Amino acid sequence: DLALSLFKQVLKGCRRVLGEEHLHSIQAQRELAICLAKQKAYAKAEPMLLDAYQRYVKVLGAKHPSVVTSIRYLVDLYERWGKPEEAAKWKAKLPPVKKPDKKAPDKKKIPLGAV
Repeated sequence: DLALSLFKQVLKGCRRVLGEEHLHSIQAQRELAICLAKQKAYAKAEPMLLDAYQRYVKVLGAKHPSVVTSIRYLVDLYERWGKPEEAAKWKAKLPPVKKPDKKAPDKKKIPLGAV
């Protein structure tokens, strides 16, 4: 498959030029894993997604949006793969969704005279 071949080339190039811990290399690895998952090659995608998740945590910290996105991809992988227990384990790692503060002013509306 052409897409898979291109993702592999990008990952190889990123790792060679930037190193394995560079954010572009980690992202390229995650994108390759997503491509594999879309092709239902879940067993190949899983270790790559797990590794990308661990690298993001190491480089950016556990609360970074890229880490949260990686968790969402893992949840999706396990749901598509028919592994609901694993999906639930990763869903539990997602940060709680913040409810909008009703007392906070609507940022889209600018009060008259404020400009």
